[in-house]
This record gives sequence, C-alpha cells and structure tokens, in this order.
Amino acid sequence: MKQRCQRSLFLVAALAGCFAACSKPKVSHMLALTSSPKTVEIRITVNGEVRGPYRAPAADAVLTVDLGAFEQPPVISVQALLPCGWSDVSVQHVGGTETEQRHTAQVLKGQPLLGVWVDNRGGGLIKASLGQLELAIPSGFTGSFQVPAPTCEAGAKLRTAEAELPVVRDSDLPPKDRRAVPAYLVDGSGARCYRTRAVNYGLLPGTVPMMTGRTDERLRPARLHALFANVDFFLQPAPERIQTEFGLAAWKHELTELACSPGAK
Repeated sequence: MKQRCQRSLFLVAALAGCFAACSKPKVSHMLALTSSPKTVEIRITVNGEVRGPYRAPAADAVLTVDLGAFEQPPVISVQALLPCGWSDVSVQHVGGTETEQRHTAQVLKGQPLLGVWVDNRGGGLIKASLGQLELAIPSGFTGSFQVPAPTCEAGAKLRTAEAELPVVRDSDLPPKDRRAVPAYLVDGSGARCYRTRAVNYGLLPGTVPMMTGRTDERLRPARLHALFANVDFFLQPAPERIQTEFGLAAWKHELTELACSPGAK
C-alpha cells in the first residue's frame, strides 16, 4: 500500500513537471514591411490563415503588422500583388526578446520601378490598371506614383476605360548608366498637349552631351503617353540653375503643358 502511494505521488509530480515544461508562454510576433510603393497590395499568411490585404507603405517607410502571440514559432509567408499576379516575398527573422520576436519582409527588393505621372486637373476618378495591378486615381490629382516594372507580356499594358498603352518590361529596361528609365503620363482629359524636354546643367559650350536617345518631344492630345525619361519638374519649367554634387554636370527632365495647335488630335 505504501509503495502504491509513493508511485502515485511520483506520477503526479512527473505530470506536474511535464505540464510546467510543456506549456510554454506565448510569444508575440511582429512583421515589418519595408520599401514598397503604395500601389502594391500585400497579403500575409500565418499558419495557413490568410490576412489582409494590406496596402504597402511608401518607399523608406515601415508598416508594422502584429501577427499575434503563439506558443510555437508560426509559419509566415508574404505575397505582393504585381502586374503579373501574386508573387512571393522573402520573410526574414531578425531576432527579438523572450516575449516578442520580429520579422521583416522587403517588398520589391531590387525590382525596377516605373514612374506614372498624372494630370487630372478638373477630372473625376480614373480607374486604371497595369496588368493585374488596380490603380485608382483620385479626382483632380496631379503628381506621380510608382509601379513595379512588369515581368511578363500579359502585365505590360497600362489601361484606362478609354485607352491602352504598352509598358516596358523588366527584362527590356536599358541599363541605368546608358539612359534614363522611361515613364508614363495619364491625362485625365485626353485633350491637352505637352512638351517633355531634357535640360542639361554644367556642360561647357561645345561639349558633347553624355546622353543618348530623345531629349525633346511634343505630345499631342491622348489619354496615355510614354515619356522618354522620368520627370523632375512636372507642369513647370526647369529652373535656370540647380545645385549639383561637387558641381558636376547633370540632366534634368521637365514636362510642361503647351497650347495645342489648331487641328491637333
């Protein structure tokens, strides 16, 4: 009888010790999303549960998402909606404490971005798309946003309800040291004329400019335009002088509105 009681006490103590060892405290897990254009939609999957969509922060900003608390490390995956569909994003564990663990996902790391400029003065909401990427342009908006360069033919079309324009693919982008990356213009009215021009600062008279391709172009009325370079001065002329690093020569690009010539279409 005494031995039986001792065995029971031993079993109870063993079960209590196992319970104390096996029931780990829950640990919070945080995910930081960094370096993403706002046009990109993100979804997060935690242990098979899909969350989101989340809208990516602007470049150099951080969106921190609380994934919850878990006894065991969760399985985390991140995907971003790009012009060619949902694409996996690498998730890295960056450490933490006994009560909180941190992870990071850098969306579009190393992928080229294209500039889209918008002149929607006096216009209403514009629903545009680049492949599977939906773009809602607010009423009266003037300015720009960035989109990831498409990696497939199906995603290389910029569309509005009235127009469609081919967009350069990632694999077709020229090296940055040879010429500027192209950009695009959305005119909400479809009735304006523009001039886009490259302006050089710092070259001596008679010096050969170190730039190939077009440097001056007039745009006739259209909803969508392809620009030969990204824009530094939008709907305003470039200044006569700028400050450059170490006084080196520099190219800047302006886009200004022009009066349309009679009969321009």
